[in-house]
Amino acid sequence: GLGGKKAPFLSYEDFIKLFREYPMTCANVEIKGTIEQENALPPQTKPSIVEQLVKYTPSDVRDRIIWSSFSTEMITELKKINPQARVAQLFCALKAEETVIFKGRTDRYLQFTRKNLERIYETVPLDAAHVEISTLTDNDALLFCRDNHIHIRTWALWERNPENNTDAFRQIQKIKLLRDKYPEMQFDIITDYAKSVERILRRLQLNMS
Repeated sequence: GLGGKKAPFLSYEDFIKLFREYPMTCANVEIKGTIEQENALPPQTKPSIVEQLVKYTPSDVRDRIIWSSFSTEMITELKKINPQARVAQLFCALKAEETVIFKGRTDRYLQFTRKNLERIYETVPLDAAHVEISTLTDNDALLFCRDNHIHIRTWALWERNPENNTDAFRQIQKIKLLRDKYPEMQFDIITDYAKSVERILRRLQLNMS
């Protein structure tokens, strides 16, 4: 959505056309589902969603796209098909910890912990970790990201404008404090309230570009 409102639906082809109009912009494309879920589908549904994404993403924009998923298997499969792809693991909010992504399947949401990062990193070298903003703390997981040059992007599902939300303001302020402590790291915020967040960041005198 845009500013908390529903955005118009775009086909992937339309998204690519629009994306090309903003050559200085990067995009986060979240891959839904799990490999286990796709394997249960009938053969006529092949190729897989990952194969189709790689096929229909022109080479001239691939380096500006970050592919993310709650499913480690999805981003692992993408990296196998396109080794140059930039991939990110999505980490869940506390209330979703270790619950299954889809009912009847085994792939689970993961918390932002060093143990989970180490396990994922053995399989796929992450470019970024997309962390639910309230769960990001100065812990061993963050240090693992620092030591392995993993970009931190926080995501938030704020129900109202963060400028009128004390909790949201404090969460953004936390990002500022972490950036001050770890200037060698990159921190970004994924949000529907981009303009509001920019104003808050200016108030905090923080440049996250």
